[in-house]
Amino acid sequence: MKRQRKNAEQPVEEFPVWTFEQAGRAVPYITSVMNSIREVYLEEQSRRSLARKLEKQPGRPDRRAIIRYEEAKRDADRLQGEVANAAQELAQLNVHCVDPINGLAMIPFVQADQLAWLVYSLFDEEKITSWRYHHDPLTVRRPLGDIEVGPLPTSITV
Repeated sequence: MKRQRKNAEQPVEEFPVWTFEQAGRAVPYITSVMNSIREVYLEEQSRRSLARKLEKQPGRPDRRAIIRYEEAKRDADRLQGEVANAAQELAQLNVHCVDPINGLAMIPFVQADQLAWLVYSLFDEEKITSWRYHHDPLTVRRPLGDIEVGPLPTSITV
């Protein structure tokens, strides 16, 4: 059996990033997809809740109850697929939905030669509300005024 070197190099990967201006121009599209994700996700949760409720009803279910349960499960599974497809649509743009209920997404960019994330909020009037470094805790939010302006790279090595 071969031993692996402790200092073997990790594979280097190029990670595409956005500029603030590009993200700003994409806001209408991101808003449309995030609205869709949220609405379908909430409907999926509603169907799952109904299925759980029907499943836990006391006594032996009749034919109608079994059909309602199966329809609720089938609808929930179909809706889950729709949510995944919409999230994949954003992921292809390298925008990541982190909280569909609250309408939060992260858009990667470079700040001070480090990977950072623009915070998109569906319910905020400005939509792109703040930013954070990749290594920051998820709760950290930095003001947009701190972003360096100038020519920025379109990818970063991670």
